[in-house]
Amino acid sequence: MPRDALHLGGIEYRELHNSYGYYFHMATSNGLLKRGGGNDRPFVLSRAFFPGSQRYGSVWTGDNTADWDHLRVSVPMILTLGLTGISFSGKWIFFLTYHLYCFDGWSWLINLVISSNSGF
Repeated sequence: MPRDALHLGGIEYRELHNSYGYYFHMATSNGLLKRGGGNDRPFVLSRAFFPGSQRYGSVWTGDNTADWDHLRVSVPMILTLGLTGISFSGKWIFFLTYHLYCFDGWSWLINLVISSNSGF
């Protein structure tokens, strides 16, 4: 999409690009709440998000291969999402292309995050 693409009213495309993800989160969460009579807490997971999406669901940051480069960039990305208010986020790890030592690194990181969030 060209950077100078404009919507009606002169709004740049990049300002509204992920608003669809926000409304998807909101509609799905509200639909699940309505279906459950307000008794169930909905679990909504999406790759697209917009400011305010953390009120309605979780974020999945995309596919990764199990290699060191993806591990290296995923940690700051997940931590940054936590700082912005999206407290439940994660990565998908594609294990068909894994290196054994990197697999151990992912496992170590997952255990570190779980233990740090459980209060131990």
